[in-house]
Amino acid sequence: MDEDTFRVQLETAKLLESLGHSVEMIKVPLDIESLTLHYLTYYGFLSYMSINFGRLTHGAAVDKSVLEPFTLGLAETFAKRKTKLLSSISTLVRSAKATEDKLEKDYDIIMTAVTTKRTPEIGYFSPLLDYKEIAWRGADFASFLPLFNISGSPAISLPLGTASNDMPVGVQFVAPFGQDALLLELALQLETAQPWKFIYDK
Repeated sequence: MDEDTFRVQLETAKLLESLGHSVEMIKVPLDIESLTLHYLTYYGFLSYMSINFGRLTHGAAVDKSVLEPFTLGLAETFAKRKTKLLSSISTLVRSAKATEDKLEKDYDIIMTAVTTKRTPEIGYFSPLLDYKEIAWRGADFASFLPLFNISGSPAISLPLGTASNDMPVGVQFVAPFGQDALLLELALQLETAQPWKFIYDK
């Protein structure tokens, strides 16, 4: 996590405490790095199906010559791991559920960064980069998001800070399944205490 992102997390924690909430910093009990290949296998399945069976869903065959390396690389990753798809999905779902169950025993809401780094410059995710480089950058940049995409728990991203490049920094809050109202109430409280700063307000 870069300095700007970490600073905004700390500032948000202090804001929450000033509003009467109790905040505790913990390490998320999940090895994101070890699960990356499972994520890529699943996303690769989606890419593979779109490329090879696009005619069924889009009414026309997909022209592979116009696809960027990342899409092709995802499909290739899946092609090499076809027999492991169900295992990968099962591992992701079990890991997400076990992690959330463990956290929800002690906490009402989980707070994480939205991304691990401030908004990158245009070109950081250039489609001209090779698959492995973009896959690594994506996994490193959005480490906190896949867990809750898989679990289905309600989450909300709020622009609670600004980076040194004047771009907004998001903070993510996650509630137990079915507790969407809890997130909306917290979001309202935070926005009232610290209204969102818009780029054009400078």
